[in-house]
Amino acid sequence: MRFKYAGAAYSQRAPIDMTPMIDIVFNLLLFFLLSSSFVQHTSIEVKLPKTASSTPVEGEVVVIELTSSERIFLQGKELSLQDLPSKLKELYSGSDLQRPLLIRADEHAYHGGVVALLDIAREVGVTSLNVATMQTDRKQGK
Repeated sequence: MRFKYAGAAYSQRAPIDMTPMIDIVFNLLLFFLLSSSFVQHTSIEVKLPKTASSTPVEGEVVVIELTSSERIFLQGKELSLQDLPSKLKELYSGSDLQRPLLIRADEHAYHGGVVALLDIAREVGVTSLNVATMQTDRKQGK
């Protein structure tokens, strides 16, 4: 027994709805954006001094950067040496004095600039002071 098909009616394809696929793509994109960890890179050019031993700083830190041209940045924002004590007092208000302070000074920055930053931190009452360095291999010494 033979069946007769209506040729034109069956040769047309049903339209494919793209909405579910677009929804899935956007959901995947949203998932990867929310689940990825964002690394905050500093845009301030600081060449750290080298050392054979170093210890990583744990927890949330306050970062002061001193460039080779003696520019000072607190948490990525440039400020003057005179404004630094008041801004540090704002960050270290109350019982927050245990929060580590990390000084990222360029290896070509003047020693006096680093000492001034350390003095200001002590005046504010910061108890955990750290200086950032670049760790080298002990064998090479470079």
